[in-house]
Amino acid sequence: MADHGVAVTWGEAKGGRERKALELWADAVTTNEKAVANGLIEKWDAVVFEPAPGGPSGVIRVYGTRDQVNAYIESDDFSNQLMRSQVLLDGVGLRRFVTGGALMDEFAQYAQLVESL
Repeated sequence: MADHGVAVTWGEAKGGRERKALELWADAVTTNEKAVANGLIEKWDAVVFEPAPGGPSGVIRVYGTRDQVNAYIESDDFSNQLMRSQVLLDGVGLRRFVTGGALMDEFAQYAQLVESL
């Protein structure tokens, strides 16, 4: 199930690198669509935020099983895009997440821990 994921956030393009940042976006779309078609990940989406001081400009979220997400993060395609992002964009960050059934499992485990204290 696609209950695991990774979110890559980014900020503004670094000065003079706006055109390359647009090329990076096109490459990310192509790479993620190819990964879905090849069964490497279950799905992906992206969100662009309203401008706000100091906050991220957007996020790409990749979903899959824990194993799919781990393998995708370790892939050359993902690693290369992440490195290019860090060169072209401010505030690039990466966070793993859970959703759906995995989220419920995490909360159940947390509740058991709280009860044990």
